[in-house]
Amino acid sequence: MVQAHGDRLLRAAYLLCHNEHDAKDLVQETFCQALDAIKRFRRESNEYTWLYAILRNQFLLHCRRISRLFPLNLIFSHPAERVDPWIQLNRAESHRRMETAMALLPFKHREMLLLRYVEEMKVDEIANLLQISPGTVKSRLHTATRVLRKKLRSGNREALRPMGGKSHEM
Repeated sequence: MVQAHGDRLLRAAYLLCHNEHDAKDLVQETFCQALDAIKRFRRESNEYTWLYAILRNQFLLHCRRISRLFPLNLIFSHPAERVDPWIQLNRAESHRRMETAMALLPFKHREMLLLRYVEEMKVDEIANLLQISPGTVKSRLHTATRVLRKKLRSGNREALRPMGGKSHEM
């Protein structure tokens, strides 16, 4: 189970909390919880979806413990390659803008983008995982992508501010 899903869970954990140490702790706690609950796993969902649900619950518990949510920062990795320094600079700036814009979205929208576009889960899988309707998933995805696009298109600071004044709400 660790070999099959460990790296993917670690990536998801890092994208949730943007802290390598906390991400490793979350994954370790996720596997401990999974081992304790393995007999109750009904195989109604795939194993990764079940593990992600545990990871998500551990993350939310962690956030409650410290009374705040960590910003989600999307990290894009590029294979080692020889690239023009100007292209690298442009990529770095694009990544910084993406991180800033993502961090300003409410948690429920950041999570939708993570599950759909990073974890490549289907709408129905996300709905089952979060125990919400597929329509709610689609609505949140639409809102998140619309607001994210608006923030990224705008070059001014006004657009890169939290929705509703808070960036870490659930």
